[in-house]
Amino acid sequence: MYSVSDFISKFQIGARPNLFRVEIDQLGNKCKFMCKGAQIPGRSISKLPVTYLDNQFYIGGDTTYQDWSINVINDIDYDVRFKVEDWMNQIKQQGETRGHAGWTYLYDGRVTQLGPNGEDAITYVLYNMFPVDVTPIDLSWETTSTIEEYQITFSFSHFGKEKS
Repeated sequence: MYSVSDFISKFQIGARPNLFRVEIDQLGNKCKFMCKGAQIPGRSISKLPVTYLDNQFYIGGDTTYQDWSINVINDIDYDVRFKVEDWMNQIKQQGETRGHAGWTYLYDGRVTQLGPNGEDAITYVLYNMFPVDVTPIDLSWETTSTIEEYQITFSFSHFGKEKS
């Protein structure tokens, strides 16, 4: 039998989704303050079918990582956005037919879950990342009481964890 007292005795302070910090090597220190939203990265393992006689079972297959996105508050200088656009131009310049040779455009990023007192609880490091999408910024005369926001989506090779 379970009771509320049992639950309370086992429950610790839960992680809060609004206590986080994002750092991306290529984007500088301002990204840490202008990043309004992010995620802890996800991954999937495919299943490979194995058939024996008329029976089928599965074994673990390839690991894939979902793209990772951040929501950014735009400042009047467009600091983060211009850095991302420059980064994308390192990969493939607009109007050019050839892409970048080599891997010098790959950088690492970090998303850190903060504890209830602002201390680092755990950091996920996303390795070999690069931007794959920057969303448009909507403009309208009817939008008077908000600040511009946009989303950046990154691809990365894998992630690791750093426990604090």
